[in-house]
Amino acid sequence: MLSEMKDWQEYNDEGFAVKYPGDVTINKSTPVEDFNVYKFICNGREILGAYVGNQPSFHQDVKSGRKLQRGHINKLSFEAVQDVNDKMTSRQVLISLNIDSGWPKYVHFWYSNLSQKEVEIAEGIINSIRNPLKK
Repeated sequence: MLSEMKDWQEYNDEGFAVKYPGDVTINKSTPVEDFNVYKFICNGREILGAYVGNQPSFHQDVKSGRKLQRGHINKLSFEAVQDVNDKMTSRQVLISLNIDSGWPKYVHFWYSNLSQKEVEIAEGIINSIRNPLKK
């Protein structure tokens, strides 16, 4: 993993927090009232997208060459689907914020067609997620 991660900043918003490096900017939009969309931009290029809300469009169907993974990140359960071929890697990660009621319940991250360094940054952001309300 990135050794510089200790120098990353923390971003806190409704129901979640993540860490990110100084050369990444985060753009938040609220297309409608019940969810937010985030773009993580590095050197002018979007390297990671995120949906925060209660009804994500996470496609867990496993196609040829797709790997399904389940586990925990910082005590939050997740499901992930990854496509790997010779030209690109794309990944979707659905994280449950372990909220019984209310908003938001999920964070859905996605990325595709990144360089190895960009994948490391995107994965670092995803793996830093936490629910600031849960100890």
